[in-house]
Amino acid sequence: MSDVATCEVSPVAPAAAAGELADVVGMSLFLGSGAVLFGSLLMSYAMLRAQQPVWPPAGCPPPPLLMAAANTLVLAVSSVSMAHAQVLAASGLRCVGALCATMTLGVLFLVLQLPVWSALQAAPQFGLMRSVFLLLAGCHALHLAAGLGALAWVLPGALAGESSRHPLAARVRLCAMFWHFLGVAWAALFLTVFVF
Repeated sequence: MSDVATCEVSPVAPAAAAGELADVVGMSLFLGSGAVLFGSLLMSYAMLRAQQPVWPPAGCPPPPLLMAAANTLVLAVSSVSMAHAQVLAASGLRCVGALCATMTLGVLFLVLQLPVWSALQAAPQFGLMRSVFLLLAGCHALHLAAGLGALAWVLPGALAGESSRHPLAARVRLCAMFWHFLGVAWAALFLTVFVF
């Protein structure tokens, strides 16, 4: 008997693969809309800043670059731990530690954002530009909180060591897509507001 004749194909596999593809496409569309939102806010900030003859405006302290750089580092490390969780889940290995590390770093990022927001809130001379930055940072923080919620949704399955690794791997992949998007959005915000 040939190898082809003895090969069994599970009737559920194509449906599962189609469902995972639909999830990835849906997440990609969602992230595309998020990219438009962040792109619009960054463009608004850039246009307001281009109207200023000197940056920062006279009498305004420069944005807190060191604190923002520390936040960027924390978020970059969290992306690495999220990628590690994705690799572990796809391999059928326990990814609880990597997911918990990502969540911890996400919470740390939000906590470290508080002094940055306070510093800008205390400088009313920034006016409209400060408002746009706070809107940008607030929007990013809300998305990050949603990402933490998604990780909290995935964590019980990882803790239980789901017998079928595919649903867990698919959920971790979707969370990773969202988390990496947050990292890219923050990098764009950091470069636009704090570096250039």
